[in-house]
Amino acid sequence: MDFRKFYWRSLASAAILATIFILFNVYMDEFGLFREVKGRSIAIPVSERASKYLLSLRYVPTNFDGILIGPSLSVQLDTGKLHTLNVYNLSLFGANANELKIMAENTIKKGKLKAVIICLDPYVFHDSSLKDTRMQPEMYRAALGSTFTLDYYNEKLSSHFNKSKPAFQFNDHGAANIIPFGDPHVAISAFANNIKKLPRLPIDPQAMEAMKELITFAHQHGVKVFAFYYPLPKEVYEAMNEKNYKEYQTKVGALFDKNDVVWDFNLEPYKYFGENYNNYNDHEHISIAGAEVLLKEIDKQLSEHL
Repeated sequence: MDFRKFYWRSLASAAILATIFILFNVYMDEFGLFREVKGRSIAIPVSERASKYLLSLRYVPTNFDGILIGPSLSVQLDTGKLHTLNVYNLSLFGANANELKIMAENTIKKGKLKAVIICLDPYVFHDSSLKDTRMQPEMYRAALGSTFTLDYYNEKLSSHFNKSKPAFQFNDHGAANIIPFGDPHVAISAFANNIKKLPRLPIDPQAMEAMKELITFAHQHGVKVFAFYYPLPKEVYEAMNEKNYKEYQTKVGALFDKNDVVWDFNLEPYKYFGENYNNYNDHEHISIAGAEVLLKEIDKQLSEHL
C-alpha cells in the first residue's frame, strides 16, 4: 500500500470513529443537551462544575421553576425537599459570584423560572476567577465528543465500580450528600481564630459587580429574587464582626431592591441556629439536622412571597 492510500484510509477510519463517538454521546445524552429532556432525572457522579454548567443549558431550565445558587455552604441543601417550588441546586463547592452568574443566567434566559434563591457568604465575593475554564459556551460542542467526555466516562465508570468514588455525589436536584464528620466544636473554634488573624475579609469588586448584574438580569426577566445571609456558627460570626463583616453586608445589601426578599439567619428570630453547633458538620458547613431547618425556612419564604 502506498502512502497516499494509507493516508486516506487512516483519515476515513478516524472520521468513522469520531462519528460513532459523537452518535454515542448524542444517544447517551448525559447532560440533557441533545434529546428530549423533559421529565428526566439526571444525577452528577463526577465533574461537578462542568456538569452543572452543561445541565444549566437545558436540563435545569426545562424541568425546574427555581434555582438555588451559592458556595459549598448551600450545595448540601437538598432542594428536592422544598414544597412550594421545584428548585434545582446550582451551588458549587468553592463558588464565587462570577461562576454562579454564568450558570444562573443560562437557566434564566432559557427557562421560565419563578425564583432565584441566593446564599450569601463572604466567600462568594472573595474573588472572581473561574476555577474551571470549561464553564464556557464551547462546552456544548465538547459534550458531543472531546477529552472532557472521555475523562467523564472514565471517572463515571471508576465511580460506578467504587474504584475511586468521589466523596460527594450530587442528586437529580443538584444537592451534594452530607458526610458527618463528628463534633464540630474544635473546627469552629479553630476557624474563628484564623479569621481573627486576617487583616480584613477580602471583597472583590468584580465579584460584587457580577452579583449585581445577575440580580438585574433576574429582574429584567421577571424572576423573583430571594437571598439569605448564611447562618454562621456563633464564634465565627463574632470573629467576622471584628473585621469588616458589616461593610460586606452593607455592600451586598445595596445590590437588592425593595421587591427582593432578603433575610439574615444570623439575627433574630434565627440567632438560635448559630448558637447550636449540632446544626453544623464542621467549621461552617451544614449538618443533616441544620439543613432541615434551613430548608423549612426557605420554603416558608417562598410560600409567603410567591
